[in-house]
This record gives sequence, C-alpha cells and structure tokens, in this order.
Amino acid sequence: MLAAGLVILLLLQYRTLPKLTPLPAAYWNFDHFLKDFTATVRLTAEDYLLAASLVIVFGFLLVLEWRRLSLTRLLVWVFATENRTWLALMILTATWIRFYWVEGSGRWIGDSTAHLAYLIAAAHTIKSFELPVWSNLIGVGTPYLQYYGFLYFYFAGAIDLILRDIHLTTKLSLWLGHMVSAATMYLFARQLMNSRPAAFMAALAYVASFWHTQQVLLMGRYPLSLFYALLPVPFYVFERFVNGEKHYYLVGIGGIALGALSMIHPGYGFWATFFLLLYVALRLATESRNRQATLRLSILMTTTGILFGAYLTLGMFLEQDGTGLQAGIDLANVPDPSWKRVFLWSNLYFPMVPLKLEEAAWYGGYLGMSLLGLVAVGAWCLMRRPRAAVSIGLPIFACLAITFLLVFGYRLSLLQAIPFVTALNAGRYLLFVVFFLAICAGFGSRELIAFRSQRSRRWGKLTIPLLVVVADLGPTTLQQPFAVVSGVLIKDSEVLLEQLEEQERSTPIPVNQLQDERLFLNLGTMHPFIAPTWLLKCTGWPIPQAEHRRILPSMMVFVSPFERYLSRVMHFMDDPEVVSAIRRSNVVIGGLHMLNVRKLMAVQKDYAGSRVFEWKRASPILVSNRLEPRAELNQVTPPEEFIDWSLDRFSDRDPLQILQEVFPVAEYIAATEVHGPTNSCKQIFVSDLEVMRDLGTKPVAMVHDHRVWDQRVEIDVGVSEACFARLSYAYFPSLTIRVNGEEVKAMKTSAGFVMVPLAAGDNSIEIEAKLSMLRRILFGLDVALVIGTVWLWWRERRQLPTNSPSEQNSE
Repeated sequence: MLAAGLVILLLLQYRTLPKLTPLPAAYWNFDHFLKDFTATVRLTAEDYLLAASLVIVFGFLLVLEWRRLSLTRLLVWVFATENRTWLALMILTATWIRFYWVEGSGRWIGDSTAHLAYLIAAAHTIKSFELPVWSNLIGVGTPYLQYYGFLYFYFAGAIDLILRDIHLTTKLSLWLGHMVSAATMYLFARQLMNSRPAAFMAALAYVASFWHTQQVLLMGRYPLSLFYALLPVPFYVFERFVNGEKHYYLVGIGGIALGALSMIHPGYGFWATFFLLLYVALRLATESRNRQATLRLSILMTTTGILFGAYLTLGMFLEQDGTGLQAGIDLANVPDPSWKRVFLWSNLYFPMVPLKLEEAAWYGGYLGMSLLGLVAVGAWCLMRRPRAAVSIGLPIFACLAITFLLVFGYRLSLLQAIPFVTALNAGRYLLFVVFFLAICAGFGSRELIAFRSQRSRRWGKLTIPLLVVVADLGPTTLQQPFAVVSGVLIKDSEVLLEQLEEQERSTPIPVNQLQDERLFLNLGTMHPFIAPTWLLKCTGWPIPQAEHRRILPSMMVFVSPFERYLSRVMHFMDDPEVVSAIRRSNVVIGGLHMLNVRKLMAVQKDYAGSRVFEWKRASPILVSNRLEPRAELNQVTPPEEFIDWSLDRFSDRDPLQILQEVFPVAEYIAATEVHGPTNSCKQIFVSDLEVMRDLGTKPVAMVHDHRVWDQRVEIDVGVSEACFARLSYAYFPSLTIRVNGEEVKAMKTSAGFVMVPLAAGDNSIEIEAKLSMLRRILFGLDVALVIGTVWLWWRERRQLPTNSPSEQNSE
C-alpha cells in the first residue's frame, strides 16, 4: 500500500500539479484561489481519480494500522537497525521533496532571479577552471560576492560544470541541500537523544516544516538550502564532545561547518554562532559529564569557525570603504510575519483562514501545528522529568523561546536598538525557529516513547505522531514551483534575441570569453533583477544592471539612476519626434557610450511593447585632456511625482531637456560631453582630486582590440596625444591595472569608474582581478584548516571506537 501510494503521489505530482502553473505563487484568501483555479485550471477525470486514489490509500493504511498494527510493525522493523532507519529516512525525505524535480524552469519570483544571475556568473567562471572572485558578466565589473555569501554559488557552479544546464543545476543543488538537511539533523538528534525514533522524527520535522520549503524554493532564497544542511553540524560535533569523544579532527569539522555558514550568508552565520554559543553555555550548565574537556574542545571549535569564516566576515568589516556596506544594513522596514501565516495551515496556494492585507506578507510560513503539539508534549514532560532530561531539554527549549521572541517580539524597543537584530528582518529568524522546533519535536517524541506499553504501542513507536505530521504537513508539498511554459517576459523582445543569435553565428566569440559589448534595458516598473537576469539567461551577454545595487558606487550612483532616467525617456516612444531626439540625445548616447553599450532594449510605458535601439559604435574607453575635481556623484533619483509635476508644469518645453534637469546623473553625463566618433569627452570628473589638471592636448582614441573574460580585460587602443582615459569598468582597490605591461595606480571617477593616464601612441591596458592581501592570507588559512582537519582525521581514524553511541540500539 505504501508503494501504491508513492506511485499515485508521483503521478499526481507530474500529471496534475503542473496544471497549477498559471496560478500566482501565493494567495491570502481561499475564495480568491478558488476563483482563479476555476477560471484557469482544467482538471480531467484522471486528476480526480488520482486525488481520490491517494485519499483511499491513506485511509486504507489507517485501517491496516487500526486492525493489524501494520504501520507500527513496520516502524518496529525500521528502527531495529541503524541502516534501516537511514534508508527509511532518505526514502521519506526524497518523497517529501519530490517537487524539486517537476518539469519546467524557475518562476523567477522573490530573490530567485538575483541568485540565478549570481549562479550563471559563477558557473561561467568555474567552467574556465577559475575561482570566482570577480565578475565582468554582471554589473560593470564587481567583486564576486565578497560582501555577501558565495559558498552556495561555488557549490552549484561546480555542479553546473558537469550538468551544463542552469535550471537542472538549480534543482539538483536545492534538492541535495534539502536531503542533506535531513541527514545532518538526524545525526544531531541521534547523538543528543540516543533514540532512533526520536531522531527520525526530528529529521522529518526539519524537512517537513513548510517554512523550510517556502523560504528556500518559493521565495527564491537558494543559498539557504545549503545553510539548512550545514546548520546542525556544529551542534552534532558538540554533542560528540559531551559524550566523551576527544578527537581533534572533530574540532576541524565543526569549525569548518560553522565558518562555512558565514560564507553562505554572513547575517545568518552570525546568529548561528550566537545560538551555538548559547546552546553550549546552557548545555554545560546542566550537564556534568566531561565538562572541562567539552568546554576546551568547544572553544577550539568556535575559534576555528570564526577563523574559517573570517575570509568573508573580516574582509567585509575591514574593506567596506567604497561599498554600500558603509551605510550599514537595516531590514527593519520589511513587514513582519503574521501569526496566522506561521500558525494557521497554509501552503501559500490555499490558506484555510482568510488573511487581511496587512497579514498577507509572505515573510513567514506555516511551521506545523503537529510539530508544535510534540513540542508541547516535550515541554510538559520537561517540567516533570529528572535532571537527565533537563540537561537535554532545557537548552533546546530555551533557544526555541528566544527564536520566537526574535520573530514576534522584533518590534520591541530593546531589540530594535540592537543593530545585529535589525540587520535581519523578523521573518528571517524563522529559520532558527524551524531548527530548534525540529529538535524539540524530537525531544517530545522521545518523551512519548517513555510512556510505551502494550496498550499504547502506537504512541511508543510513534505511529500516531508520524501519521499526524504526515496528515498536517504532507498537503503542503502539493506544489508546482516551476513554470512549465516560459512566456515572453518583454513584448517584442524576440527582435533583439534574433539579432543577437545572428551576430553570434556570424562572429562567434572565443571559448571562455565574454562579449566585448554590453546590453542595456530600461526596467520600467519591473523588479530590478527579473528583466536583467532574464536577458542575461537568454543571451549570455554582460548586463550592466544585473547586480545588487549596494555593492559598488558605480552601480548605486550611475547605472541604476541612469536606468531610471531611460525608463522615463521611453515613456515618449509613441512620439516620432521624441524618438528621433532620443537617437540624437547626447545624454542617452553619452550614457550608453560610457557603459560600452551597443544595443538598448527600450521598454515602452505599461509594457505596451519594446524597441531595439542600436548605435554604430560602442567603446570601453573615453579619452580627455582634462580632469575636473568633483565630489562623488550622489545616489539621487527624483520621485516619480516630482517628475510628473515637472513635465506637466513645463509641457511647452522639450521633455528630454526637462528630464535632464531633474536627473543628476543626466546632468553629469551632459557635463562630460561625450563625443562618440573619436571616443573622447570634454572632461573626466574625479572624486579624489584637489585641482583641475589640463594636458593642453586634443586626444582621440581608436580601439584596436577589446577582449573580456570573467575576471580579466585587455584593451589595445591607439591615442593621438597624451591623455587621461576613463574605462567602462568599475573601480575597486584590489584590481591590478597595467598599462603597457607596467602596473599603474588608477584613479576613481566621480561615478566610480577606472581612470588611467595614457601616453601618445599604441597602448595596451589590462585589468585583472585579484583578492586583497588580507583575503589571500585568510584564504590560505582556510586551506590550511581543511588540510589540517583531513590530516588529523587520517591520523586518528585508527583510534575511533568500534561502537559509538549513535550506533547502539537504544530507543
């Protein structure tokens, strides 16, 4: 019957649920869902038959259990050996997360598009057998996630080296993360509670709690799949210390896992370290065994983790000058999860209880009332059990209470005064709620086992709790997270794609290189990641705005404001005179020339269509005889209301002139006075300059060759006279810039781009990315820690006991 149920479940997943693709990703009212479902989804007799068959099989299993204890006997057989328990857990987990393998590509909602762009960039670099530390594919050149978390993208990029399919890579990487999370939670719970059934239930709770799936897959927070997988590891290693193991390779494993959490996401990594230290302190306060040795090893593990993660965290702290991190990070403006989202059943498709608009934010997801019931059982037993149970239960229940406080007490003035708290929004702390909720559910299961008797065998073998969890959280897995048919995101975009395909056929670029020109599009009201990532995925061309805006000034003060300017300009595409003016506009042409853009996809107002603008020339360089001191360009974009008022108030004037006056970036481009045919401009604005410099020349430039790789650029250019050259690549202190083979000290323009002096004649310019000295030292330390851990494991493996606590048969 279980096998038949699995077959029916898979048929339902792959035959029926794809029909839900046209529906939005989330609903807050069942009536709205039902209305859309009735209007767009067409079910057949096969679909009804599969659904009814699944209900019948589940009911028949209940009858078998009621009459013959069939499921209980199966669980007794499963929990009799470690291998059977592991096999059952992996089968159940794979069945639970079957939705990762449905047909189609990502829906591209939430953060999925931004993460997909990072994954494409990492995969392209790794295919060249290079470690991504820079990217010329996204943005105008950017340090590759040196100020965020990169480890998931390295992991997924390595998978793509084999699969060569970005969507298949995404599915496999997320699926592996979810599968491994079950394994690591089982290891932790097994070591803590020394009970296979309780550890099995904890692992299932960790996998099944709907927020796990919602946060990673449905909201597109792809890196957290790896975070969920590694989070239990340092806790598991600590419990091995408590149980008397003193192997130093365990220090390395736990420390590397702890440090890797920061490399996945530094904010979550900080809180993982906080909760580990809190758990260690409470555990040692209530546990008398091996206290001194455990404390020593735990300090070593935590220190190792801090050192291992310092490659990212210390670099972020010490090298944040010139990045968006200078202003700090505060996510307190993100809506808090409502208690209805967290505690009332929902799988986002059809919530059982209608929500108000202020309660509808999806920054929260259903945890599972069945799991909370097991937690309540554990809490009740904790107050009645002896010290042995308290030493295990008190630390995990205390941590769970604090996580709930961070979620639902987030707006307390005391917590709002702590920057480390507001660096994450309230909903993000639900990740730690799920972690401690799962282990507390395992503890409650262990306490239920203690009441076992012949009369209550179904409780003692966890049959009834397991059935309740499956009935509660199983329906949340009825998901269609991928789009079976990908529609055209931008109307009339086929014209651009056909042009690019024809160009690639006529002049293919060498293997591992990038196109030496960029594409640009105005976003209108589209999400700032969706359209650029879509274009990046479809074309493989560098896209200037496909990047987090907070990373480098070039993105924040130039690219993004210029895109907003273009979006307003494109509102006038229905006017032939204005279209002609756009093609001649010094601001439009000059700005695109400064970004080395040949083709512009101009999206009309309200997405009525799009038009491809193409200019005769694009260039990575502008030369001038003159440097002008000017403060760094401000990240200012005028409010839409002010722009509308200005256009209405001065309707008798040229609208392009009005837009130039209200957009500081447009005024900046106009003052530069770009002259495309000679690749020159009147002046280059430099932020770190005290007085104006004028060479008294009139240079022109001719680009002979321009070659671009993921982490390197080579430009061969001839200039008529000595000059200053502004490049279309972002300035960053760790870039190595050579002119004619000699390393030079570049200057930063007021918009955050590279400027170098050139002598008359032919010049060869090379831009090469490298890590800062600090990061190179820390990277070497990480490699040493990994090698040292492997060496310690090899040396100590013969000393391992033949029967560890996790291998003993104790329920």
